Amino acid sequence: MVEARVSERHLSKVFILDSADASFDFNAVQYLKSEGEVFVHPPAYGMTTAIIPHGLPPDAVRISAKLAIGNAKSADISFSIGVCKTSNEDRKIPPETSSGMPDLVCSEWKAVKPGAIEEINLFLKEKYHGWADIYLFTRMTEEGNNDFAWARFRAITALIQQDCS
Repeated sequence: MVEARVSERHLSKVFILDSADASFDFNAVQYLKSEGEVFVHPPAYGMTTAIIPHGLPPDAVRISAKLAIGNAKSADISFSIGVCKTSNEDRKIPPETSSGMPDLVCSEWKAVKPGAIEEINLFLKEKYHGWADIYLFTRMTEEGNNDFAWARFRAITALIQQDCS
């Protein structure tokens, strides 16, 4: 097994998926090159979904990330991570994510408090033999106030199972 960071080349292509929930007048999804992090600002109600196209390498059996909030004034934010072997080229996500995208596998939601650093893991039941898209989800743990909600996914890594033959 080999633990590998998702490359800057892949992280730099992150984008927000269009949905009714995530309408912002600023760039709510960004790759922060100097920190090596992906910023995914949650809306006050609903969730924000970001995608890293073809970010998960072949033969990955787990994807992990460190989670943090970049401002102590924020309320708690919940994070989830997902993987989909079918690419979402039109940048639109169905209202019911998992039922509308049968190839999408997601972790449980993990609530994070300002100042804390948590880890999230998604163990894949099957190995993908090609590149897959990584999905990053954020929402306010208690909906209503998303001021200062600087949600950050840090150190996104994949555990790759190499064949020994």
